[in-house]
Amino acid sequence: MPFWASGAASATVLRILETSLPRKLAAAGLTAGYFTGAAVLGAVGLQQLREAGGSSQLLAEEIQEAISGTVTRIRRAGAAAARDVHSD
Repeated sequence: MPFWASGAASATVLRILETSLPRKLAAAGLTAGYFTGAAVLGAVGLQQLREAGGSSQLLAEEIQEAISGTVTRIRRAGAAAARDVHSD
């Protein structure tokens, strides 16, 4: 898919979400979808590294630890942002 097509698709999804949700919440939902997709692809890549064994397996474990810490911070920030949007 060309880059411009994915941008157009994102804009379309955002407009559809905005018909039933406030703009900030719709954007947050779309962003959550992107994060979910990235997480799935990342998990597949980490699984391949683990299966490779040796130093690749060690690298996968280090990456997993770093990701876990980052995800925790993102979840906290996302929850705070959702509360802010909901209170507006």
